[in-house]
Amino acid sequence: AYKQYTYDGDDDRGTWNGSQGGLGAPESDMAVPMGDDDDGGNSHSTTNVQESGVDEADFVKNDGGHIYVLNGNELAIIDAWPAEEMNEVSRLLIEGYTEELYLDGDTIAVLSNLYDEVAPMGGREANVRDHVTKVTVIDITDRADPQVTREVYVEGSLYDTRRVGERLYLITNRDLADNNIQDDVWGQNLDDDEVKERVEARPLEDWMPSRAINTRHGGEWTLTEDSVCGCTDIYRPARDGGLTMMSVLALDFTDPESEVTGTSIIAGTGEVYASPESLYLAVYEPDSGPFGGSPDSAGTRIHKFDLEGGPAHPVYQASGRVDGWTHDSFDMDEADGTFRIVTKNAASQYHRFL
Repeated sequence: AYKQYTYDGDDDRGTWNGSQGGLGAPESDMAVPMGDDDDGGNSHSTTNVQESGVDEADFVKNDGGHIYVLNGNELAIIDAWPAEEMNEVSRLLIEGYTEELYLDGDTIAVLSNLYDEVAPMGGREANVRDHVTKVTVIDITDRADPQVTREVYVEGSLYDTRRVGERLYLITNRDLADNNIQDDVWGQNLDDDEVKERVEARPLEDWMPSRAINTRHGGEWTLTEDSVCGCTDIYRPARDGGLTMMSVLALDFTDPESEVTGTSIIAGTGEVYASPESLYLAVYEPDSGPFGGSPDSAGTRIHKFDLEGGPAHPVYQASGRVDGWTHDSFDMDEADGTFRIVTKNAASQYHRFL
């Protein structure tokens, strides 16, 4: 019945090979018992994850009694047990283009991308622009009447996510050159000093991605705005790695009053791996500059973020370089304080580093 329900959806999210991985996405083989009935009880499996203790997002989650699925720009909640009485109990419109969700007890966090003006609930205006990642936090205590309790807007495109316990880690990326600075310098035959002068004349807010948090208190909404992180929480590698700012933010999505903390590094995009203690970003690095060089001598720059410090974390901790490049996050692992990575070079030789 569930297969037929999702197949009959309104867009690609309801097909076998939709944009969110389709129903063929692997699931954990560890079933979680949810109680007994006359037919012997029901059970459910959870999203397949790489690392024990680190949850990963999906476009469908379930808790044994209900199924929560993103269908177009809506969250649908389905009463799934008993199976022969399966029925949809509610739908909730989500702002933006929905990507994935997390489930924790009676709370859901939906992640979406926005490319137009944002429209926070309560009628307030938020000063976030361009590509924006949104986290919509929803109280589903009453499955028939889900309620949005918090909206978090972050400038930058959604890149990846992980969840450890109640803390959601959000990784976004933003091109620092994408702030109309090109209009000031592109094609105007300026020398280096003139370009530098125009760049330095830009206010800080043109360079720093911002965030807005809209929180519900009873029937009222409170909107606060700030930068994604402070200037002292931004790190730059010693060598030129381009103008992409990767930001790692954390929030307790079960607590609508929790802080949203973060740190950023100016580096290229890459593979993300997380253990319960640390998060790693592995970025392909040519032998010279951010773009050029021979693949024979290319490597991987690894950036580590510490996740074990409570509200003040994540924080950037260290960077290092290894030869070769990674294929995906499954080339990385951490155990007993040791990080391990497997890379491949241009000659198809594999290397293992500890």
